[in-house]
Amino acid sequence: MTLEGMRFEDGRIQVEGFPTAVKLAQIEGEDAKRLSHLLLHRQDLEFAHQCAMALQLPEIQVPVIRQALWRSAIVAWSKCFGTSHAGRFRLLKEDIYPAPEADAVFRHFKALRDKHIAHDENAFAQAKPGVVIGPEDGEKKILQAVCFGMFVQTENGGTDLENLQHLIGDAMKWVLNEIDSVGDKIAATLEHWDYQRLLALPDVQFKPPNVTDVGKRRRG
Repeated sequence: MTLEGMRFEDGRIQVEGFPTAVKLAQIEGEDAKRLSHLLLHRQDLEFAHQCAMALQLPEIQVPVIRQALWRSAIVAWSKCFGTSHAGRFRLLKEDIYPAPEADAVFRHFKALRDKHIAHDENAFAQAKPGVVIGPEDGEKKILQAVCFGMFVQTENGGTDLENLQHLIGDAMKWVLNEIDSVGDKIAATLEHWDYQRLLALPDVQFKPPNVTDVGKRRRG
């Protein structure tokens, strides 16, 4: 488990970069929820970015590894634009890719994820059953039932990889700007609070998940 930007010291959570901090307080409200969701989006986009960057490494040539990185990058990026049953707000295409060219690229990769990678719905994967017919005077008329497949390999580097990297990069830039904006708004609001009221806020706490949580919906 990773606690980003934090470390434990003397039994307390310390915030890296703030040596004079006296407390790490947890906050609530719509802005606080939005900030937490933005961090989760950033995490997914960073993972997608790392996968896409790995595809540029000359030593990554094993086809199954390239396919795994390619599909993982697309799924992690696309996840940010999908509906979350845990309530995480989704990024909006219109906010991040307003240009018609970017919109077309977005739709291509979203369809690639929805209709081929995550679900089997389009013609990029096909299977045709058949039978091998033997000679008329043979022991058997049907020698064997067979099935042949045709599968489109969607990872080929080049322009497609560049387009995916642009999609990830533009989304990351938007998310980072929003994190700064929402964070500044929260800080400005709480700056007017009485100091004792600030100290009375609860401490930030994480409850490490266990294996039984894998099928449970997260709150917040």
